[in-house]
Amino acid sequence: MHIKDAIEGIQRFIEGYNLDTFIADEKTFLATVKEIEIIGEAAYHLSDTLKKQYSDIPWQQIESMRHKLVHDYYDIDKKVAWLVATNFTPQLKIEVGRIIEDLDNN
Repeated sequence: MHIKDAIEGIQRFIEGYNLDTFIADEKTFLATVKEIEIIGEAAYHLSDTLKKQYSDIPWQQIESMRHKLVHDYYDIDKKVAWLVATNFTPQLKIEVGRIIEDLDNN
């Protein structure tokens, strides 16, 4: 699943970073933002059935995040990108792992 791959990319990019080093490293910031965009785009392409089945995941928020990053790329708040990368994506990875496991078992 592309979402899981993108989250793992984010985790590799930010390993060993803190907010200050993340903000200072434009390449890591931009790579992280690209992976967040991929997460949003992949979420957009999931079936409505799957989204309803896993309605505890904020799919609309994930899709909106991608839209904001793509269309407002000069106004991206680096602190928000950091918070998404460090606080939101780890939990999303767990949830996506659950989806993948469920799909594999069916």
